[in-house]
Order: sequence, then C-alpha cells, then structure tokens
Amino acid sequence: MFDVWPTVGEALGIGRTSTYALARDNALPIPTVRVGRQLRARRSDLLHFLGITEESDGDAGESCQAAPDAAA
Repeated sequence: MFDVWPTVGEALGIGRTSTYALARDNALPIPTVRVGRQLRARRSDLLHFLGITEESDGDAGESCQAAPDAAA
C-alpha cells in the first residue's frame, strides 16, 4: 500500500491539499483506506489506473511496464 500523499497525489499530478480533499470526498480515481491516522491506497489500484502492468520474472524483485497502447 502507498501513502495517499505524496505517492498517489504526485503520480496523479495533483497537490497535497487537493489529494486529501478528493480522498475525503471519495472522489479519487482509486479507492483509499484509512489505516490509523494514515490514508493509504493499494499499489495494484494505482498501477492499474496509470496503465502499468506488473510482471514477475521469478526473481525476488518485480518489474513494471507501461501497458501497450491500444492505438499502436
């Protein structure tokens, strides 16, 4: 899971105040969850929204690639 700010807000290109306001109003394009006092979002939701697919090559690390463009 990622922190809503700065990770999610910066990935979506919006500022801190707007990020928290959208999260409060349930208007972010990805679902958020409150963990104690922190506001978090799932990594898979953010990557899916950004069009990034996760590929595991069997190693301990994971790599991410942008999804192929449908117009190409």
